[in-house]
Amino acid sequence: VLTIQFKERLWFVLMICLLLCSLGMAWRLWLEWGEFSLVEHMNPTVYVGYPIIISLIITGFYSIISSVYGKKTKFES
Repeated sequence: VLTIQFKERLWFVLMICLLLCSLGMAWRLWLEWGEFSLVEHMNPTVYVGYPIIISLIITGFYSIISSVYGKKTKFES
C-alpha cells in the first residue's frame, strides 16, 4: 500500500525550497562579486527576502496542488 501524506510534507518542502533558494542566492553573490550589476542589489533585504518569498510561493503552489489532486487520487493496491 502506497500512501502519500501531503500535509506532513509541507514543512519539508518549505525547508528544502528555502535551502535551495539560499544556496542559489549565495552562488549568485559569489559569481557576481566585484561586478557593477551587483552594486544595485547589495541590499541585505534582497538577499534575505528573496529566498523566503520564493520558498513561500513554491510551498503555496505545492499546498494548493496537493490539496486538489491529493483528494482525487488514491494509491491503494
